[in-house]
Amino acid sequence: MRSRPAKCRTILDRALADRAKAGAKITDKLDHQARIYTIKGRVQGVWFRDSTRREALKLGITGYAKNLPNGDVEVLAVGEVSALDHLCQWLHEGPRMAKVSEVLEGTVESGNSFSPAGFAVA
Repeated sequence: MRSRPAKCRTILDRALADRAKAGAKITDKLDHQARIYTIKGRVQGVWFRDSTRREALKLGITGYAKNLPNGDVEVLAVGEVSALDHLCQWLHEGPRMAKVSEVLEGTVESGNSFSPAGFAVA
């Protein structure tokens, strides 16, 4: 099994460790996860969200991409671990006009009832 790229830094490591110590449930399915990414750099106004939607749909990933008020883009992605790893690598490049400086990643507790339909651009 390939490891996650070194660039995919988990922003929630400390919080997830604290939650695990407190007995909170963390997504641990081997084949299916929900992850949230924050993409920093020149990522608004360059078709980043729509390009992410197209890439996610190719990979069978559901979720959303939305602009944040501070100029970042947030992506929630739900799918197979290998597809999420591929999306994470793609997010470091983005579309041609984007200049990605950093991608932060966190794992989201999805539960059985959490399964977004399609991939939305908000």
